[in-house]
Amino acid sequence: MTSTTTLLVGATVFAPTSVETVDVSRAGRTLVHDVLGRSNPDVTLRASGLRTGTLDLIFSGEADGKAALDALAVGVVAHVTSSAAALTLSFVVPEGQDVALSRARAGYWTLSVPFQEVQP
Repeated sequence: MTSTTTLLVGATVFAPTSVETVDVSRAGRTLVHDVLGRSNPDVTLRASGLRTGTLDLIFSGEADGKAALDALAVGVVAHVTSSAAALTLSFVVPEGQDVALSRARAGYWTLSVPFQEVQP
């Protein structure tokens, strides 16, 4: 079975060759309060935050990678799906984070995209 990866930015669809790496984390948000005179803390249970991390998308040419880089600079909610990485994600690029395009190997370019998951 062929794996597919699709990056949707605004109305533009990009088709990276693959997803090389997906580094994902979720911040815990449960509050723990120490109470004087007790060994057992008070706990306020809260769901973890949405996913954050970095996607490394591989493009087969510089022009495609640069077009995706430029599209992400506009400030829209983007969507990525990948059957190879078992990933479906709506995201934005967080403030202060850099999207970077670099040559991976002959003919291939890596677009490193920091992300903050958002609800569609």
